Amino acid sequence: MAPPNLELCHGYEKQFFTNHMGHFVLVTGLLNRLTPRGRVVMLSSRAHERAPRGGIAFDNLDGSKGYNSRLFYAQSKIASILMAKSLAKQFEGTGKTAFSCHPGVISDTNLFRYLPSYAQWFMDCFGFLLLKTIPEGAATQTYLSTADDLEQHSGRYFVDCNVYPERQDGTDMDTADKLWNICKSIAAGLSKP
Repeated sequence: MAPPNLELCHGYEKQFFTNHMGHFVLVTGLLNRLTPRGRVVMLSSRAHERAPRGGIAFDNLDGSKGYNSRLFYAQSKIASILMAKSLAKQFEGTGKTAFSCHPGVISDTNLFRYLPSYAQWFMDCFGFLLLKTIPEGAATQTYLSTADDLEQHSGRYFVDCNVYPERQDGTDMDTADKLWNICKSIAAGLSKP
């Protein structure tokens, strides 16, 4: 999350590539193995609310037009929400479902390694008041993976096991479709020697 310097992976900004493209390649590679009532749960974050205007800066996926570590992290997380929307649309009428969720900010991880030292000190001292334990952080995705009667919520975003409103551009199907097609093209390029 939010490395201070721009890093590239296969020519794309590393957070987008790791947090979204890695999941895209994995999930799309397994779609034909989903059971008739299979579910896909995409991990997002409430940080998606800080994504660039429009959700995805399609003209700057490599960071060459400017890099802001937190914006790129947020962009990678709104991409997960948009992917769940795309999958839900593709799954309509099949019994399969897709969701996205915010697991919460979880203690005992190295997610904060790029925070300034004063912020790390604050988390060390007061994090127990604000952060979730690992089991608490796993609760929402476990719920989405196992709970009955969620089909009517396919494509929705969840926080603390409840439907939660995502940012408006996180519901835009034109953006979701454009992202899907770009990711499909990127993934196809990865498989070439």
